[in-house]
Amino acid sequence: MRYCLGILWWAAAVAAAAAAPVIYSTDLYHPHNDPDDHYDLLTLFSLPELDVAAVIIDMGEPGKGRAGLGAVAQICALRGRHAPVAAGLIGNLDSPEDPALNRPAEEQAGIELILKSLQEADHDGREHSSGHVS
Repeated sequence: MRYCLGILWWAAAVAAAAAAPVIYSTDLYHPHNDPDDHYDLLTLFSLPELDVAAVIIDMGEPGKGRAGLGAVAQICALRGRHAPVAAGLIGNLDSPEDPALNRPAEEQAGIELILKSLQEADHDGREHSSGHVS
């Protein structure tokens, strides 16, 4: 009985210590428009309770050709962490149901990374996203 209780306690402690996966969406461009995106990403990588599963750069027209991939790589190096990064769509979706299949291949990387991260996530079904949403 004592052994079973010890295993249950250990399993509960391991489950509680697991970092929550986060898919972070940001408008981090290079050259930057504002420094808040750098601070946000540094904060996420500094919190051991969080596992940054992916970084999606929300391009929009202002960010076209200016994805801050280098800045994300530098922040990862500074914090000793890693997360895959991809640029998202340039324009808005046509509707909430729009699967964006008519977009060029180079705009699909962000969508593919989000779907891959969700499929590979080892979690209990709760989702959390943080960052710029437009």
